[in-house]
Amino acid sequence: LMSGGGSGGTPVSGKTEEYNGTSWTEVADMAVNRYSSAGANGGTTSASLAFGGFLGGSSYSTSTEEWNKSGNIITSDTWASGGNYPDTTHGLQGDGTQTAAFAAGGGADLDSTKEYDGSSWTAGGNMGTNRYTFGANGTQTAGLAVAGFAPFPTGNQADVEEYNGTSWSEQNDLNTGRRYLAGFGTQTAAVAAGGGYPSAVANVEEYNGTSWTAVTALPAVRQRHGGGGVQTSGMVFGGISPNPGG
Repeated sequence: LMSGGGSGGTPVSGKTEEYNGTSWTEVADMAVNRYSSAGANGGTTSASLAFGGFLGGSSYSTSTEEWNKSGNIITSDTWASGGNYPDTTHGLQGDGTQTAAFAAGGGADLDSTKEYDGSSWTAGGNMGTNRYTFGANGTQTAGLAVAGFAPFPTGNQADVEEYNGTSWSEQNDLNTGRRYLAGFGTQTAAVAAGGGYPSAVANVEEYNGTSWTAVTALPAVRQRHGGGGVQTSGMVFGGISPNPGG
């Protein structure tokens, strides 16, 4: 499942599409159009979550939307309002499931972590590194934050941290520091694909819970793209290539 986003000078979108392993199908739109939001897609396409994000201009969203789908009645696909995110921010990242998600970082609150229980957000342990637009994957009790951008000191980061549901711990760095990357998989079997700014890269690295190893690169450089799946059966989609020009 993917939702929201923008494309160059076009308006911010609330479009939602589902992927069945072969093709994409447009389904119900989000209630609030946005981009640079985060989601919790660690469950299934029948129960997902989207929160925060940029509305365009100088406006940000604190709204949380829950995706609910009936396996028997396709027309019931819909977004419903969830508990608002506590901070007005963008560029945050997160994962987990609709009823047990985590969110971290972001442009306004760079090291904070929040946890969602299906109705409201509560504070979790702060990250060790201030950052946003990083890769995130895993679950609320076994999460991963990979690379990203830190304003102090300014620059792309290679830092990697693991979350145990209470606190973050620093791990071995990614080989290539970058932001706007796609991350997917689990805490002990993760993938970091593409990313970079101002120039995009095609680099792909795999994590085994201890260290990162460079593997076959993407067919084309890209950044600000989506990703999903597990380490042995993943995908990336959309994005900007070779660079956004600003």
